[in-house]
Amino acid sequence: MKDQKINQWGWIIVGIFALALEIFLIFYTYWHRHYLVPPGNDVITHYGIIQNILETGKINFGLYPPGFHLIVIALSRLFHQSIWTILASWTPVLIVLPALAMFFLLRQLFSLRVSILTSAILLLTSGYPLYAFVDGNYPDMLAYGVFGVLLFAFLIRFYRTGKYLNLIWSGIFLLLIAFTHSLTFFNIFGILLIFGLWQFYQSLHKSKIQLEKKIFLGFGAILLIAAIGYLLASRLYGSTALQFISGVFHNQPFLKNTYLNTILNYEEYPRFNGSLIWYFGLAGFFYILIASFAKKEKSKSKQLIIVWLLFLYLLSRLSVSGFPGRFVRELALPLTVSTAFLFDYLIERNLNRQRLGQILAFGLIGYLIIINSALYTGLDKIPNGFIDQIWYWPVDQQKVDFLSQNIPKNQIVLYNPNANLFFPVKSTNNLMSFELATEQMQVANAYLNDPEKSFNKTQYNQLVNNLKERYQNVDYIFDDVKPPGNTEGAVYPAYAHYQENKIVLEGLASSGKVIKTFPDSATIYRMK
Repeated sequence: MKDQKINQWGWIIVGIFALALEIFLIFYTYWHRHYLVPPGNDVITHYGIIQNILETGKINFGLYPPGFHLIVIALSRLFHQSIWTILASWTPVLIVLPALAMFFLLRQLFSLRVSILTSAILLLTSGYPLYAFVDGNYPDMLAYGVFGVLLFAFLIRFYRTGKYLNLIWSGIFLLLIAFTHSLTFFNIFGILLIFGLWQFYQSLHKSKIQLEKKIFLGFGAILLIAAIGYLLASRLYGSTALQFISGVFHNQPFLKNTYLNTILNYEEYPRFNGSLIWYFGLAGFFYILIASFAKKEKSKSKQLIIVWLLFLYLLSRLSVSGFPGRFVRELALPLTVSTAFLFDYLIERNLNRQRLGQILAFGLIGYLIIINSALYTGLDKIPNGFIDQIWYWPVDQQKVDFLSQNIPKNQIVLYNPNANLFFPVKSTNNLMSFELATEQMQVANAYLNDPEKSFNKTQYNQLVNNLKERYQNVDYIFDDVKPPGNTEGAVYPAYAHYQENKIVLEGLASSGKVIKTFPDSATIYRMK
């Protein structure tokens, strides 16, 4: 008994160490790089929603329900910090929360050591939720990575204990999902619908009801549950729900974005999920498939994992889902549970009495975790220290501060909207966005491609002269530069026409006077 207790505490220490290590690795990059904002551009949208709630006092649903935003507001008031401070300093915590929720789920099914070992793989080696974080999918990380996992945990707990209180908890987490992220609600509800119908079919199959009545009850159950889900979604999300459902049935993605709608090659699945999660998870999934139909312990749990994994896999292969790449990485969570089933079968059942076999198995898995973790690849690579997705740096704050302190608020500053997405959000000056019509964009693009060609040069000069009349009331021109990292226009359309805008702005600014050049070559011109 004493040895068993020491063994348990040993595994608890391993789990705490893994958690502390990941938290340190995440926040080290923040301290070392002095990040002022979280990764991705979605945070601008979330900030706008938060500001709207604060200014109007109104809470709106739709594509982004207010759950995440209300939590940020609550933290801001509780700790007396600005919204940006909370978004930049607290959102990294979302990277570790799914692993904690996963540990709770796994403990409903497996031993402490299998649960900790598998959770550590998700925590230290998986692409989810790191890639979700660098994309700015904070509400989704909370709704799916935390609330969704806890919902399934309590559902599994219900089948293990038979206590209906667990079903109530599952319902509570379903409501929290609905109040946090609309797309996640649709997906989780779809998983529950399919799983519920599977259980309903099994119950009917065992009953002595006539076949005709079974068919009638089956179709009735499908229609009833679908109607409840639609009414709840339409009540919460309004036209968003109808547009999403209509897009699925008409093979037209609700959110149209060439990059997001791209279906990934199978070679990319291990990268987004993490190699250990992907390969161990697939092996565990095949084990579950073989064992799920046998009348053994945990059969309901295995059926839930089958539905969960296959549902997300199908969405990852359909462009109509809107986010096939996102669903690839979200496969990591059911694959993690599959991995735990594999470890439970191999280590607990087959190596349980073989001390040397256990030591070798745990040692091998520990070694694989280390060489696949951010610790092995370097403290600034999780992934790449977030550099690729951080689009507002201390030098950008210097620009905002200089403009605020040296240019009166009533004077117009013309700026390139495709240079830095955070600039208009952070600045308090009187800004005017520089816009080019389609034909003007074509002229600028032709000049960029071949500036020595006489026709292109003539067209460009004529364009600049015409725009000088249009922007004659402008007091200053701010010729900003793009931040370092991933600002490819094909991936992030907001940066797509940066160079065309910049070349024309330079032409307009040529008649002005340089009053400030920053270390990254961004320049402010006085035009009057």
